[in-house]
Amino acid sequence: MTVANVLMGGIGVSKQDPPEPRACSGPLTDREELVLQRRYKPSGEKRETLENIGQSLGLSRERVRQIECRALKKLVTLRPAILDAVV
Repeated sequence: MTVANVLMGGIGVSKQDPPEPRACSGPLTDREELVLQRRYKPSGEKRETLENIGQSLGLSRERVRQIECRALKKLVTLRPAILDAVV
């Protein structure tokens, strides 16, 4: 499950025909997508901390938080366009 799929919340999305993951999250940089995938995992999986992600990427916890925030803002801005494309 991708971040974009979680954001869409399954509204108007058929389980047999899910949207292409990269098509939904195209405007995100690779780093933004990686941070969101590690922070927001499917239920049941343990989410990673900003500290852990930062250590593995060689970044500070604050920088990871900034990347996460910027990526979430992008997805919220794109949500209407994503839903229009799917519905």
